Amino acid sequence: MNIGGLQVGFGTEIQDKISLNIYLSGCKNNKRCDRNKCHNPKLLNFKHGKSYTECAEYITSMLCTNLIECVCLLGGEPLDQDESSLINLIKEIKHVRDIPLYMYSGYDDKDFLIDKKAILGVSEIIYGHYEKDCIKNSL
Repeated sequence: MNIGGLQVGFGTEIQDKISLNIYLSGCKNNKRCDRNKCHNPKLLNFKHGKSYTECAEYITSMLCTNLIECVCLLGGEPLDQDESSLINLIKEIKHVRDIPLYMYSGYDDKDFLIDKKAILGVSEIIYGHYEKDCIKNSL
């Protein structure tokens, strides 16, 4: 699993919270999104970016600061990642610090998302196709 970018968000991803945003590379586009309107077109490729192991030290150091209030997994498409790799990433984050973890997904099948939320142990999934200036749904 590759990470296409890391960023600190100041209330834009999760209102009134400073987040560590982890952008996962890769999207299978099995949701039939319009790729021309993709929020992160560089992250469609699963090979973009660096492996998680190359980013782990930085992620750990950021989680150990009092600045970060939550973690956001974005993409690409987080739910198109290898599930065991995604579970391991989430476990490692929670091992460093028990912190709220949010995931942005382009999927909109509520039953699928409810199952994934339980399996992955994330706090919330913000879901639906990306549309600029559109309020997202969440579970």
